[in-house]
Amino acid sequence: MSSLASEYCDQLKQNFKTFYAPFPPNQPVQLGDYGVLNGNIFVPIGRVSDLGIDTGSIRRMPERASDFEFTTEGSVDVEFHAAGGATPTGVPIKAGLDISFSKKFSVFFTAVKCIPTFIENQVSLGNSVVQALQSGRWQRKFVLITSLVEAGSTTIVVSAADQSGISLEASSAAVPAIDLGDLSVKLAIKSTRSIGFKAITQGGLTPLIGLSKVKGVFGSDFGPFAAPAAPGANPPLAPLLVSLEDE
Repeated sequence: MSSLASEYCDQLKQNFKTFYAPFPPNQPVQLGDYGVLNGNIFVPIGRVSDLGIDTGSIRRMPERASDFEFTTEGSVDVEFHAAGGATPTGVPIKAGLDISFSKKFSVFFTAVKCIPTFIENQVSLGNSVVQALQSGRWQRKFVLITSLVEAGSTTIVVSAADQSGISLEASSAAVPAIDLGDLSVKLAIKSTRSIGFKAITQGGLTPLIGLSKVKGVFGSDFGPFAAPAAPGANPPLAPLLVSLEDE
């Protein structure tokens, strides 16, 4: 039986190709964390620094900030409402949006102002990992976070049943219309119906991670562990596979 976690991680992995989605999305993850994969779910174990492996320098690229969006095809409808007027009791009508899901485990995902961050010298890192494998400190099944995106604001909703939904509204009546790409806009939950998970305009999340591992028959290659992108696609930032020096 599929779980909400596996469905969420499977769908985002299928869409973003080179990135996996931590679950829960507020799980604290960092470059240099290692673990194993349960399907497409990253299960953290520890830090490579604890194994004597130095990740080296890390690069953040705020100038390359971008937005990531995904909705489950054919089962998510979104309707925006502008602010204006008032209820019969005189309460101002705030701007908002209604998200409707026709199927269980459907996903609405928006992460804005995402900053790519990655380990720079992965040749050196890979050689260190291979040495750890040869000395018994590393296992072939281990994967390592070598890239990630830090989001300025993330909104995620996952349905728990067919015909479910959530209504959101701006936290302030001064907001004329909802723009999920505006970091200053904060949303509040007005009502929900059969929602399994939600994170609404939440800051400080790392919603997507890139994983690398030792590959090759002789364990001499270290690089991204991901499904290939569709032909002609321009996948999100990820390091290229590198062939390591023989030790």
